[in-house]
Amino acid sequence: MYVHGKSDPAHNHGSVTHTSCDHGHSHYYKAVSGPSLPMPNNYHVHDWDFNTSVDDGHRHHISGPDMPAPGV
Repeated sequence: MYVHGKSDPAHNHGSVTHTSCDHGHSHYYKAVSGPSLPMPNNYHVHDWDFNTSVDDGHRHHISGPDMPAPGV
C-alpha cells in the first residue's frame, strides 16, 4: 500500500548481475528501479520492470516492488 507523498525521481537503484545457476544455466540482467514510493511508517519501495538475457532458449520478465526499506 503506497501513501500519497513526495517521491524523489533521483532516488533510484541499479543492479547488474547474473541470476543463480539452476538447471545448468544462468541469466544476465541490467536494471534500474523506478523512483522511491513512500509507504506508511516512513518506509519506501521501488518498482522494477526488466527482462533477463536469453539463455537456454528463454528469458524471464521480472516486475513489481522490492522489499520495504526505511526512509524515503
